[in-house]
Amino acid sequence: MMEFVANLINSLTNWLSSFGLIGAFLLIFLESMIPVLPFSLFVGLNILAFGNFVGYTLSYVATVCGTFCVFLFFRYVIKKHFDKWIGKRKKKDKIDKAIYKVTHFDFNALVVVLAIPFLPTSLLNVGGGLSDMDPKKYLLALAISKISVTYFWGYIGKSLLESVKSPKVLIQIVIMLVIAYIVSKIVEKVFKLED
Repeated sequence: MMEFVANLINSLTNWLSSFGLIGAFLLIFLESMIPVLPFSLFVGLNILAFGNFVGYTLSYVATVCGTFCVFLFFRYVIKKHFDKWIGKRKKKDKIDKAIYKVTHFDFNALVVVLAIPFLPTSLLNVGGGLSDMDPKKYLLALAISKISVTYFWGYIGKSLLESVKSPKVLIQIVIMLVIAYIVSKIVEKVFKLED
């Protein structure tokens, strides 16, 4: 069984390598738009096919680009229809309050939430796009948070169970979250993102 799995991984890695960097980029970019696809597996394959630095960097750039495209799609394509639909609803006030909260979500909290590997950040992409959140604020938060998320899923393992079993991994994740928080504070001051 183990030999079969090893051969399968080698076959997938060779297959991915045959498409080159563009194919590897598109694989992660597509996963960003279809979150049910296995991000961990795709990043792991990129790292196996192209090495630690190139595989990680390619996966990081692709996931930031793909995720931000989802945000932009909901902002500039879906939002106008959503706003019209909301205007006709009885619970408009509750929805407006929720949108206000998302719009004014603290930058540092946004970075930390986006950096937590187990949360469904696709909901934040949709919510952020449907709100009036500044796209620059969202892109910067993505760029900071995806460093640790991509590292976690790429280097840590293919499953939640494997990653949680390792105290070393958990320490690395805490360190990455602290670094992401510190960087977000610096970026917040530099770009004057506080409300």
